[in-house]
Amino acid sequence: MAIASYEVVGSGGAWRVKLDGEPVGTYPSKEAAFEAAVAGGIPIIKPLKESLAGERIQRVMGIINGTTNFILTRMSTEGIEFDQALAEAKISEADARTTALAKVPGGTVSSSELEKEHGKLIWSFDIAKAGSKNVTEVQVDAKTGKLVSTKIETPDKQRKEAAADKQEGKAY
Repeated sequence: MAIASYEVVGSGGAWRVKLDGEPVGTYPSKEAAFEAAVAGGIPIIKPLKESLAGERIQRVMGIINGTTNFILTRMSTEGIEFDQALAEAKISEADARTTALAKVPGGTVSSSELEKEHGKLIWSFDIAKAGSKNVTEVQVDAKTGKLVSTKIETPDKQRKEAAADKQEGKAY
């Protein structure tokens, strides 16, 4: 399953970037960073770079997205191999995202995760719309690509769900 693949080639002070094999640009720079490619879009690279500019960071560790968290949890709790955990999802995140966004025209994905819910492997997307504090949660079956559910969550419901996830030990 290919969620997305990045190819960055640098020479002569410029980076040529491809996303899933398609060229997306050439950037004159000595370094490259993909801010939205980490932690479900949570900006982390820039704050680390700017806020801790005087510090020498030797290592940053963590599980940076729901998919990785799902796979590593399955490996550690059930003893399965990485390839087996990854292969369970037949539908890529990109394809599931397209299905989810079709249900919320004009929306943008604020978070996504691969999870097992009610015995079913699903891609779950929180989709925000400009001018609304509500979030639409759209779930897509990761094996078939079919829509599982669509529900609107108020800010209060979102807070309660986050508290319940924290209490259950979910680190998504």
